Amino acid sequence: MRHCFAHALLPEGLRRNVAVTLDGATITAVERCSPDEAQDGLALPGLINSHTHLELSVPLALGSHGLPDWVADLGMRSDDGAIQDAANAAYALGTAALADVSNTLATARFLSDSPLQGVLHSEVLGIDQSELPHRELPAVDGFHVRTSPHAPYSTSPQLITQALGQPGPTATIHLDEDPDERRFLADGTGPWADFIRLIGRDLSAFEPPGCSPTAYLARLGVLDKTALVHMVHASAEDLALVKKAGSTIVLCPRSNQHIGGQLPDVPAMLAADLPLALGTDALASSPDLDVLGEVRVLMNAFPKVHPEVWLRAATTFGARLLGLPHLGEFAVGKRPGIVLLEGCAMDLAVRQPARRWVVEPGGAT
Repeated sequence: MRHCFAHALLPEGLRRNVAVTLDGATITAVERCSPDEAQDGLALPGLINSHTHLELSVPLALGSHGLPDWVADLGMRSDDGAIQDAANAAYALGTAALADVSNTLATARFLSDSPLQGVLHSEVLGIDQSELPHRELPAVDGFHVRTSPHAPYSTSPQLITQALGQPGPTATIHLDEDPDERRFLADGTGPWADFIRLIGRDLSAFEPPGCSPTAYLARLGVLDKTALVHMVHASAEDLALVKKAGSTIVLCPRSNQHIGGQLPDVPAMLAADLPLALGTDALASSPDLDVLGEVRVLMNAFPKVHPEVWLRAATTFGARLLGLPHLGEFAVGKRPGIVLLEGCAMDLAVRQPARRWVVEPGGAT
């Protein structure tokens, strides 16, 4: 089957009048077509949501007051219906794959039954624990399942290093999302210390490293073993460490705006030539699971950056991060699916176009 589009995102960039030929879900040719053949709209590979929490598909928690207050206001997990609805909505929005982070693994059976692919991160935390809890990881159709640590302020250094030493696709960690995380790692004080004691954790054995969250992971020797989610307060020195480690940063701009009212220093990340992927975070901190909603925020916040950068982060770099080489780009032999943004060339910054799956993605083989 041959499909022609007025605009398409190709590995070499945005191009006009592109024909994609497929055998089932597998691309067999990508070439030019005549304008008369082309469907109006922008064709994208299936989107990749590189960080979300389906088990937190609950109403927006308290915003603009910082992460400790947001966590304190959260207070609940989703019911089964909300998880199912969130997974279905993500796919309907053109998401081919996602990285779901779960404390409870309650999302496993819903992901197994969905058309989505990706990585399910079994999240561990415990600032006063030194051994990974025994947790049998489930088999989930279409998903790799691995253990990942939550964050430096919630997870002991022993748990961080043990979790990141487990085999599997790239792990994930929340990093430098909030200034109170920096304060806690600097001297062990502040709202995080108060909150951790309030929930009954023992901080007596925790020794603050006295450095930034990024430098802390570098000191532990694990900065190269994980994707770094958020990085809102990362400094130039931190980004230099990330560059040296070769790690990917996952931006969740709408969540950052909701919780702390601030975006990361994205221009500095781009100047350092760091690989960027995009995530929606949870419905508790973002209005929906639309990866293009993150693209829209970044396009408006950084209008001098070419839209290709954000579209690539939403597709190609996300697929690479999740270890899904068959997704993420229009190239012969790949099975990324085709999402058509109808009637849309590059006005994503000002509107949310209607979209549909023209071809659904194929699974890994």
